[in-house]
Amino acid sequence: MIELNIKKDYIEKTKEYLKNLRVKLTKKDMLKDEIEILKERQSLNDGIEYGCSIQNSSYKSIADLIESYDTQITHREAQIDKIDFSMRMYEIYSRELTDTEKNIINLRYLKNKRKNGSFEYIAEKLKYSKSQVARMHDEAIEKLAFYIYGEEATYV
Repeated sequence: MIELNIKKDYIEKTKEYLKNLRVKLTKKDMLKDEIEILKERQSLNDGIEYGCSIQNSSYKSIADLIESYDTQITHREAQIDKIDFSMRMYEIYSRELTDTEKNIINLRYLKNKRKNGSFEYIAEKLKYSKSQVARMHDEAIEKLAFYIYGEEATYV
């Protein structure tokens, strides 16, 4: 492998970037659940006749309540689009990784919701030694740091 000579702070930034992607993926799942709940509540309110005088200080009418649900749904869908964009960018950055490197990064950072993303766990799952996994992980992180941050991440 070509030595990329990546600065240590960019290695750490890349690891943080990957951890933040995991948080975004978790948030995306929550947003989808929230949208479903809002749609259910919205459909319940669609069944109420507009002539009813159910009002409180926040809403002038049922029509306002339904519009508020639409706004909340749209806002959450926009957040999901932003997360999807982040994932598409990650997919671009990770194109040059080998399949094994991608698997290691995914298991360590992206798919480890509550599972242990340790090198030991990954080594067992992928049938490599712990030291091989650690080495491939480090190489993958260096590649990602270079693809994400460019030449500013390297010592010249």
